[in-house]
Amino acid sequence: MEELSGMLVMVNPELSDNWPSRGLIGFIASIDEKRQAVMVGFGSLEMYAFPPEALMVIRAKQDLYKVLMDQPSGMETADFKVLMRVNLLQESGSQKDILKALEMLKESPGARSSGMETLQNVLDLKNTQSANQSFLSR
Repeated sequence: MEELSGMLVMVNPELSDNWPSRGLIGFIASIDEKRQAVMVGFGSLEMYAFPPEALMVIRAKQDLYKVLMDQPSGMETADFKVLMRVNLLQESGSQKDILKALEMLKESPGARSSGMETLQNVLDLKNTQSANQSFLSR
């Protein structure tokens, strides 16, 4: 899971009130798979542990593009525009643009629900792909 180190994530803003860091954007420092904990930094030297299901990431750019092409009529115009901007920012791939995209999604709950997924979903997908690769290489 080293490839996820440095990835920008958002603490799910819709978590209950006992999560004081909800809505904050930070970076993945490390993942402890045994403890099911993701260490996230928010610009200070302190790291905080979160379960993967509490963290959100922007969908992969090809997946987000597919959402935009498949669901435009069922989506509010403002949410569609935010997701289009997010998808364009993803194209550059710079951390600065990804941060800007996350800030936009933070302010738009409708776009966030279509344009983001939990880190747990990403990890599950990677584990499934690894298992399939192992099976195919036998």
